[in-house]
Amino acid sequence: MTRPAEKALPWHEYRARFLTERRIARGVETGRQQAGALEGAAQRGVPASVLLSIVGVETFYGEITGRHRVVDALATLAFDYPRRGPFFRSELEQFLLMAREESLDPLGPQGSYAGAMGIPQFMPSSFRAYAVDGDGDGRRNLWASWADVFASVANYLRAHGWRTGEPVMARADVADANLAGLEFGKLDLTETVGSLKARGVRFDTALSRRGACASTPRCRTTRRRCSCSSRALTDPSIASGSPTSTRSRATTAASSTRARSPTSPMRSPPRPSPRRPLPPRPPSSLGARAPHAHPRTTNSDMRRPSAFPAALLATLVLAGCSKQPPAETPAAEPAVAAPVTPVTPIPPPPQLNARSYIVLDHESGRVLAALDPDSRQEPASLTKIMTAYGVFRALKEGRIKLDDMVTISEYAWKQEGSRMFVEVGKQVSVENLIQGMIVQSGNDATVALAEHVAGTEPTFVQMMNTYAKELGMTGSHFTNSPGMPDPEHYTTARDSAILASALIREFPEYYRWYAQREFTFNGITQQNRNGLLWRDPSVDGVKTGHTESAGYCLVASAQREGMRLVSAVLGTESMRAREDANSALLNYGYNFFETKRLYAAGQPLTTARVWKGESAEVGLALKRDLFVTGQRGQTGSVKAEFELPERLMAPLSTDTAIGKVNIVVDGATIATHDLYPANEVPRGGLFRRASDTVRLWFD
Repeated sequence: MTRPAEKALPWHEYRARFLTERRIARGVETGRQQAGALEGAAQRGVPASVLLSIVGVETFYGEITGRHRVVDALATLAFDYPRRGPFFRSELEQFLLMAREESLDPLGPQGSYAGAMGIPQFMPSSFRAYAVDGDGDGRRNLWASWADVFASVANYLRAHGWRTGEPVMARADVADANLAGLEFGKLDLTETVGSLKARGVRFDTALSRRGACASTPRCRTTRRRCSCSSRALTDPSIASGSPTSTRSRATTAASSTRARSPTSPMRSPPRPSPRRPLPPRPPSSLGARAPHAHPRTTNSDMRRPSAFPAALLATLVLAGCSKQPPAETPAAEPAVAAPVTPVTPIPPPPQLNARSYIVLDHESGRVLAALDPDSRQEPASLTKIMTAYGVFRALKEGRIKLDDMVTISEYAWKQEGSRMFVEVGKQVSVENLIQGMIVQSGNDATVALAEHVAGTEPTFVQMMNTYAKELGMTGSHFTNSPGMPDPEHYTTARDSAILASALIREFPEYYRWYAQREFTFNGITQQNRNGLLWRDPSVDGVKTGHTESAGYCLVASAQREGMRLVSAVLGTESMRAREDANSALLNYGYNFFETKRLYAAGQPLTTARVWKGESAEVGLALKRDLFVTGQRGQTGSVKAEFELPERLMAPLSTDTAIGKVNIVVDGATIATHDLYPANEVPRGGLFRRASDTVRLWFD
């Protein structure tokens, strides 16, 4: 914190610093690399070029984000500089609250000497209020996630009244000002909004919806017609945001910008509650300011002009108004941009010491939090979930029965690791072997079941890989049934959760065994290794796994108030760690999300015209209930958008998809599903077919 602050500079000197060939080239490169993130953020109503320019000026596209510990920077400024102490003490409070909400180590985050953080340099109060999860991973990461960075900057600008294509300026009324010794075209860099106010200048920096004074006949502060005829208000280069303004304009802009920063030390920043939506914020003329708007400091008064408004928004111009307004000139009130109410963002999930994890909603399939969910991991005994899936399929299809007696082979009996302690040559029922596999995690019982279903374990393994493909488990491959280590035996956290969810959905009558806490066979009682069955009454499964190379793994599922979640944590350091991690993920999901059923299976969502059929119309429905998961207490409006063929010709079968429905929540498509006829439509009689043929000639 000993680095001296830079002195105040006029626009033309800032431009030379920031608009360099190297910075422009880096911007082009970053724009290409992060095209997807920019495109997604631009849907919030702020052009990608603006978003890219902001991070270019702020941190050279993430290259210069600061090396000071944020807590040190804020504490130093909060307690060693009395003139700005209240502001920075407020930011220090916001930072500590943010660290708690985001589950961050307060000593970890680094930033600028003024406490601004990440690629967009958000101050803590701005982070809490406006940072958003742009990539959908459940976290707000402004240090590494470009999608989060661009979406957060766009969210900040929109919340402060940004309107694409409109000018941004600070208007001034000098009608009653003492202008002695003051020349507007040559304002000294030491002049601020505060010093000018002391002379009687009145400022209005709230943007109208139309923007420029040229289209707004009156200054809102004085309700008088603006007759300054200032080139600053009518010059197209200014109105369009062109960086060709003169030094005097930029000087005035920088002066007004310093004192009107949304988080200026002159006033405390907003303190949004992490649990409630923020109150509406009025639009500000600084809607295009850098999201952090952190105050700069000089050696004398702790204040430095922000580089961003000087480099990106040369259109912030002070325009004078004449002392003699024309009398009795009627004018309409300017249209003011509607305030935007930021929604309190969902905090990121807790930081967990695991190689990979995921938590998703069982019904909707929405991922609520994840860390490297598609990275290849060793599953260990999580493999037995797929083995159980294959055994349950055989039961459901009638190929085996629960009371079948299975003769234990020597190969099954010799399996190493955890065991049910079956004996070679003895017969054991399928039902007992299933409990031995699920509750006791017996490798011997697992292989015996595989042999009973498929004849040999290698044949059963082929079935396992076939089922994995059917379920969409694209990151998994199995070489054995119990989960013994093998370079070609692997899965992912996402696949493990998908598999567990499928098993729960397809085989509810057999899933009950995963909640069983202990099982006794051959005089030996063994407890279920899933410790969450004792810790959390809502947990009813599913399976643990452990080898030295795989670490401690656990796939868990819980149901609370009708909402079921599935979590998978792979590669922790202990049994307790895997339980704590799954418990944290489940609690996170239930605390911040809720799932609602939108449509029931078979419920017609729309109707369609049918040609040449017994009926002229058919309802279109889903095969399965449709659920949507959203932020708890803030589920937005939901609508269905249909994609249907131009003509439907009978006959129609209820098993043949004939269109799609896109489910749109708050303007975003969250799911697409096939539509099926709600009932069969046979071909119509001769007269119906003939009449429809004629109608089609003229259709």
